[in-house]
Amino acid sequence: MDTDGNKLTVNSDGTLPVRISGNITLDTTATVVLTASDCQGGIRINNDNDVIDYTLPDAVEGQRCLFQSMFAAVVTVDAFDTGESIVLDGTTLTAGNAIDSPGGAGDYILLIAISDTQWVSMGRSGNWIDGGAD
Repeated sequence: MDTDGNKLTVNSDGTLPVRISGNITLDTTATVVLTASDCQGGIRINNDNDVIDYTLPDAVEGQRCLFQSMFAAVVTVDAFDTGESIVLDGTTLTAGNAIDSPGGAGDYILLIAISDTQWVSMGRSGNWIDGGAD
């Protein structure tokens, strides 16, 4: 659901009515555990030249978060637990698996929760891959 409590639907022109308008956070710690409020349209930026590992909150339909790296450093995004999965480029990964960026400056990915157990990649740059169990 979006912040107004409405379910997400596809517009008549095939586009998604997704708003990325939450807080922009410049992260520099090695691990970040996100809360539900962090994924209400938030933008998380890896703001140093080190790898960063994000853990998604327990999925709630309509949550969305964009992850981006300012530098040539890998960004990892972990599923909340082994009961949740990420769909990457149309393929559902093993429940509990993470995704990894290719480590290029400017890599980003938008994830949207489409249910209480599944996050879907809706846009990205770079060749994100299955990062395996984390």
